[in-house]
This record gives sequence, C-alpha cells and structure tokens, in this order.
Amino acid sequence: MSRLKPHMSRLTLVAIMAGLSGLAGIMFFEPAPRVTVVASASWQVIDPVASARQRINLVLPLRQRQRAVWPLARRAARKHGLEPALVMAVIQTESRFLPQARSQRGAMGLMQITPVTARHLKLARPLDPQANLDAGVGYLASLYREYQGNLRLALAAYNAGPSKVAEAGGMPDIAETRQYVDEVMENLDLFRAQYNARAQF
Repeated sequence: MSRLKPHMSRLTLVAIMAGLSGLAGIMFFEPAPRVTVVASASWQVIDPVASARQRINLVLPLRQRQRAVWPLARRAARKHGLEPALVMAVIQTESRFLPQARSQRGAMGLMQITPVTARHLKLARPLDPQANLDAGVGYLASLYREYQGNLRLALAAYNAGPSKVAEAGGMPDIAETRQYVDEVMENLDLFRAQYNARAQF
C-alpha cells in the first residue's frame, strides 16, 4: 500500500489533533494483522488532491483515524438502525479507516463501495467520508433486513453480492467471503466490549 506524504507544519498537525481531543475518552484498539489478506483490504491511496484534513488523516496512526471516524460512523449507524460497533467493525475490515482507500477492484472509501453499487445507490461522492458511510451503512442495513436479522448472511452479501448468497442458498462457499465475515465478527466483538464498557452508545 502506498500513502500520501503531505508536507505539513507542526502547528497544523497540532491543530488537527486538538480537534480530535474530544474523543480522547474512547480507547480504540489496533487488531493484529491477519496472515492472509482478503481482497477487500488490498487497497491503496491514489487520490493526490485530497483535502488537507483528509491527507493528514491518511498519515495518522490507526487509533487516531478510528477516533476521527467514530462520530460519523455513530451518526450513520443511528440513522439506519444498526449498531455503531458493527459499523466500526465493517470499516476496520474494509478500509482500516482510510477515507481515500481504493481496492484493486475499484471499491472506494471507508465502506469500500464498488462502482456498480455506488451507481445503484446514486452515490455521487464515494470518497466523501460522510456520504460513503451513509450509503454503505444504509446498504448494509437493507441487507440485514432482507436476511431477517441474519448478520452473517448480510455481511456475506455485502462482500460478495446478494446474488452469490442466493445462488448458494446461504453462506457462499467462497474462502474470501467466509474470511471476511469471520473478521468482521471478530472486530465486532472487540468494539462491543470496548464501547459497552464505556457506555458510549
């Protein structure tokens, strides 16, 4: 993965970090990397004209990126009726909280929305963090309802597409998708324990 390396003054970085200080009470975790990597996580940052705030976020450590995204993720989760910890777990798995992430397959942003899905959702600005989250979380919520609260099937459909779930009559026999679902569920347990302990919901 390549990252942008913006030139910034010490004062600028301090100012940005000061803006995140209100989230200091939340202790975010950094999961150990998996030995195998699913395709949805094989993104790279390729947008050279990101805003200053976005470019600074790209070079911040993971925990600080999590803190920056948390208010947006919580807002989108509440809007669409999903658990905030679930949204954070999906973002962790999909993009590692990099708002300008792109996969080799063209998936974009925090929720790694593919171009086809972006057109279906009428998402005009897929690299805008709030727009990406609103569309991605809304789509995941619709899948969760479609599969009657079966989270594993909803996640499988989000990763591989509803057609693959329909063809399999359940969980697709696709190693990448099964690994993706397991990783999101593992991250969900960690985020749940973290947030519930601190009454952040």
